[in-house]
Amino acid sequence: MANISAAIELEARAAPDPSAGFTERRTLGLGACTALVLGNIVGVGIFLTPAEVARASSGALGYFGFWVLGALISIAGAMVTAELGTLFPRAGGDYLFLDKAYGRPVAAAWGTLSLLATFAGSVAALAVGGVETLEATSFGHLFSQGLFSVGSFSLDVGDVTALSLVFVSTWANVRSVSLVGRLQLLFTWIPIAIYCLVGLGCLIWAADVTIPSISASGALAETDVVEGSVAAAFSSVFFTYAGWNVLTYVGGDVKRPERTLPRGIVGGLAVTLLVYLLLNAAFFRLIPLDVLASERNTGVMLARAFVGDAGADAFALFMLLLIIAGLNVTVMAGSRVALAMGRHGYLWGGLAKLNSDSGTPTSALWIQGAWCGLLVLTGSFSLLVTWTGAVMILLSLFTVGSIFVFRRRGMKAPYTAPAYPWLPLFYIVTGAGILGLGVVAEAGYLLFGVAAFVVLVLFHGLRMRRKPAES
Repeated sequence: MANISAAIELEARAAPDPSAGFTERRTLGLGACTALVLGNIVGVGIFLTPAEVARASSGALGYFGFWVLGALISIAGAMVTAELGTLFPRAGGDYLFLDKAYGRPVAAAWGTLSLLATFAGSVAALAVGGVETLEATSFGHLFSQGLFSVGSFSLDVGDVTALSLVFVSTWANVRSVSLVGRLQLLFTWIPIAIYCLVGLGCLIWAADVTIPSISASGALAETDVVEGSVAAAFSSVFFTYAGWNVLTYVGGDVKRPERTLPRGIVGGLAVTLLVYLLLNAAFFRLIPLDVLASERNTGVMLARAFVGDAGADAFALFMLLLIIAGLNVTVMAGSRVALAMGRHGYLWGGLAKLNSDSGTPTSALWIQGAWCGLLVLTGSFSLLVTWTGAVMILLSLFTVGSIFVFRRRGMKAPYTAPAYPWLPLFYIVTGAGILGLGVVAEAGYLLFGVAAFVVLVLFHGLRMRRKPAES
């Protein structure tokens, strides 16, 4: 019986791969991969999350406890994801893992939701968030100037700026993967260095800086601060750490993926943890817990306290660089999901076609860019992300759980996650707990998202019966 099982497994693994003939050019080295991971994790969230965590904390032990738990969950998820990425080092990420573990209808349903809502919504949200960051500067009033209006539709400078960010990021991804990698190094490491300097400056010169009870950046008064919930704090930290799996979406573009993927994922997360630890130590050293709980953007507040309004403007621009870095990564990752689905016959086959000069999925990128631009103009991206966000987190637990499926099949990856099976179990149990706490207040959105996912699974299952996709 063991021999028969082994023969079946070997036959399945030797079956024709729909990716054959669609090989990407592997141009991303370790430096670019680490920058992609960093750019996808570290952004403005680290300056927005501390307020939520502080509201749910009674002291230093509770405050840092949230961040330590988030770090442990991220380490577990990152190591498991690194194994999955080296097992299937091609474009697609979660879509590919779900396909191999649970079947194509499940993967196609996930891909449809992610392309129409999650990735596209995230791109639009990042572009609009970049404009909102600029609007918070001393010259921010320029972005609210209207250009024209027709009926209920109006267009201002901020809208055009957001559309420009989407267009330029898409254009850079179309030009070449290596160009995006070089831009990522620039847009990621400069603000990361500034973040570290801010953190060190806070720790060294804390005695020389006065933080007012009500900050000039628009914080709420202490009397307006309400006690935060543990659920909100856990969820905020979870989201602030999220993003270490981005390399698996572009696995086909990574040089020597058996070595570069795990090093890029773990290395990028390690730098993230150091940056977060430094910044949180600085926040807690300089800002009283009740003031921290009332501050909307801790980074801008500290910059203003150190060097005035000019410092706040400069810091906002550095934050914009990281937003652009995250935008680049999201554009790249989303297009690779479309590429994988095009290969499998669930979307238009032209999405899988690579440009002969640049080696990039040009059609997938421009179509995604057009959809994201429409979401920017209509403002509907926020609702889409809310509807599908909890479902995507839920399915990420199934993605991590796929390691049990592959290990049981005897599939050996070049990199194997340590502490199996405890590491994936820890991620699944704690992630499910955080998800359960976080969606209690918004159960309607989760139910809507789950219903949409089930409908898509049934749709793709029926479609596969009528016209089987390539296997």
